[in-house]
Amino acid sequence: MVTLTCELPNVTTLNIDGVKVEAHKGASILEAAQYADVYIPALCSHPNLPPFSATKAEPRVFRGRTSVKGYSQLSPDSCGLCLVEVEDQPDLVHACNTAVFEGMKVSTNTERVRTVRQKNLVRILAEHPHACLLCAQKEGCSRDTCSLNVPVEERCCDRLGNCELEKIADYVGIREDTPRYIPARLPKLQSEPLFTFDFNLCVGCTRCVRACQDLRGVHALGFTLDEERAIVGMMAPTLKKSGCRFCGSCVQVCPTGAIKDKEKIKQDAAPCVAACPVEMNVPSYIRHIAHERFNKAHVVINAKVPLPRTLGHVCHRPCETVCRRNELSDPVAICVLKRAAVEGSTLEPKYLKRSSTGKTIAVVGSGPAGLTVAYYLAKKGHAITIFEKSTELGGMLRWGILPYRLPREILQADIEDILVQGIEVRKSTEVGKDITLTKLRNDFDAVFLGVGAQKSSELKISGEGLAGVFLGLDFLLEVNSNRVTKLGETAMVIGGGDVAVDAARAALRLGAETAIVYRRSSEEMPADPENVKMAMEEGVEFQFLRAPTEIVGRDGKVVGLRCVKMKLGRAGEKGRKIPIPIEGSEHSIETSNVIVAVGAKLDESVLSPNFGIAEKGLLKTNSRMETEVEGVFAGGDAVSGPTSVIEAIAMGRQAAKSIDASLGGDGDIDGESQGEKEPQEWLGRLDDFADKKRLRVPCIALEDRRSNFELVELPCTGEEAIEEAKLCLQCDLRLRMQEAQLPPERWLKLDEQNVGAVPETEGVIQLAGEDNEVLLIKGTPNLRKELQEALMTEDARARKRFLYEEAKMFTTRESELLQQFLKKHGRLPKQNIDLDDLY
Repeated sequence: MVTLTCELPNVTTLNIDGVKVEAHKGASILEAAQYADVYIPALCSHPNLPPFSATKAEPRVFRGRTSVKGYSQLSPDSCGLCLVEVEDQPDLVHACNTAVFEGMKVSTNTERVRTVRQKNLVRILAEHPHACLLCAQKEGCSRDTCSLNVPVEERCCDRLGNCELEKIADYVGIREDTPRYIPARLPKLQSEPLFTFDFNLCVGCTRCVRACQDLRGVHALGFTLDEERAIVGMMAPTLKKSGCRFCGSCVQVCPTGAIKDKEKIKQDAAPCVAACPVEMNVPSYIRHIAHERFNKAHVVINAKVPLPRTLGHVCHRPCETVCRRNELSDPVAICVLKRAAVEGSTLEPKYLKRSSTGKTIAVVGSGPAGLTVAYYLAKKGHAITIFEKSTELGGMLRWGILPYRLPREILQADIEDILVQGIEVRKSTEVGKDITLTKLRNDFDAVFLGVGAQKSSELKISGEGLAGVFLGLDFLLEVNSNRVTKLGETAMVIGGGDVAVDAARAALRLGAETAIVYRRSSEEMPADPENVKMAMEEGVEFQFLRAPTEIVGRDGKVVGLRCVKMKLGRAGEKGRKIPIPIEGSEHSIETSNVIVAVGAKLDESVLSPNFGIAEKGLLKTNSRMETEVEGVFAGGDAVSGPTSVIEAIAMGRQAAKSIDASLGGDGDIDGESQGEKEPQEWLGRLDDFADKKRLRVPCIALEDRRSNFELVELPCTGEEAIEEAKLCLQCDLRLRMQEAQLPPERWLKLDEQNVGAVPETEGVIQLAGEDNEVLLIKGTPNLRKELQEALMTEDARARKRFLYEEAKMFTTRESELLQQFLKKHGRLPKQNIDLDDLY
């Protein structure tokens, strides 16, 4: 006899379907069976939730504006699908709430058990749309049209094919005398934020209620009783008034389509994490802040980025764009919280002595990508040397971003934390001039090129050589170096990216009335919206749908800008609408300065001529960030063109992983903990949670902003950060929940033993590969003989699993299954190619 030991104290030994199982005392039969990998259907049970009987009924719930009053003193009926036989007990027992005892003998799949389960399933399906579950053509059905003309209200929802109730019904078996569903026309709620409710699909399992009340402590959902049937609803007419925290746990546990996300979310990461180029564990560090654990929040951030202070000031916040709280009021101020975490932390940078790998790596350039590579590879024990042509480290962080956004001391603090890792630095060393790339490749085990795209693009229109004309990046460098301290009365900035907006804000501070000319509309503008908003507040004028045609000069100096008005045409290859000049719309604008900020490209002088790894002003790399030259990697703006700091860091991280792996390492650069191993599941209620507004970051006075380069955004207080962090929906908590146990796979391993158990009768077989991709669908007068032949053919190596179903009209059933497959996949199974002409 097989014995499964649970390795827990105070164990109880029992027998389930002939298997000796040891379970902890107090466990239910269902828990013991799940440990023994014995499937018992249980629609109302979920591994993260207390038993069905744990939650009490309410006197009233709401389904939208519909108030449903019921009984709160009765106990609801469970689904009744987990019934099992226990030896010496006359009645079947519920596996979900019957405790195990020493020597118990349980049978989970007797004829008596199957019969009663099917009877209880009839009760469930009688009040749930189920016509599609009985249809022979349900697999691959679009549900848009129905060949049997079943009314829409009687059809299953769009979860057909991926529905827990459907899988359980297939396993239990639907009785032929199951009554037709009579539409109850219960409320359907489409106007709630984030989620939809269709109470016609609710089976009263109360999973959502237990997730809301017992797991999260929110109590926004409840149930009342109509006799002994649970009626689930909200505690007030809306989710907001019910006190919902919008965590989505109710959606995660719903076995039908009764509660669904309006927009499907990834099941492996919260939206903010998925949107972040470095996949930072945003919910984790926000949760740490909410619980006043600033040091731990700092650790989580630093595990993914080596420039946490810098990012707290200049990150363009892709995470906030997808924050689900957008649907309630405002997104959580994630970037502000990142800054608050680091400023509230007392952690000091430390050098951890590690074994040297003996490998050497040259990092060319000290922008965000280069610093990232240097930091993570130094922590892996490699010897790093940074080559920087300037007198200071930081690249475009230092020279391309002005102090009103990123103070020098903030950047310097991050750089010093990176250098603590024992990194050698060679400043004022220009690759391509002072040392060649060829020599670096010969002297080092690997080379990383993070040289940026520091060569400004030109418009190539008349007048670009006039005095008073600047190129965007050159202008920012001159201002940052204090070589340009004043401009003329007016300045026109050409471009729509962050360099253009930064240049305009700088020109304003240097005394010029400033406007930005952009050939598309505000919607197409690629600059950070927050940066644009700040510029507008400070007085920068934006002239959209205008394109320059000539810079006008007099006596060698700029006096004006000639422009043409534009209109937007069809979308181009990248989805952006193409601007088209409007005939006869040319006009002139007087100005004393023009700043051209229309892009940047790689300065190819850093490359040895024989390398040939640049194309169209950028470096070419593969997904590993390696160039066509073995051992030479690249990342940042030199690869992508002008991009965000966080995207440059992401490329640096990928390059660091690839370089470490290429030098014999494991490629794991994170090391530090990414968050709580077991985050607190209890959320509790917060008054007016859904309507609370985003933290408004204080700024220096507007008149001061126009006249100096001091940091505009002031820090928030620790208390403000804590309160803002509490507004997070904690979308990741639902993704940590276990999946409900589903019926065993129908696919059988294709071997002689399983084939020998197949009946010798008419039917249809389906053969599949290792990943259950269907390779062949075939009707046959003898199922076993057909499968035995399938074991012996040339294609047998690709065939790993099989399904079969008995069917007297096997040719008709084969045709139905092939039609369903064709409709779903747009082709026939790979080994049915001989039928292509027929379909």
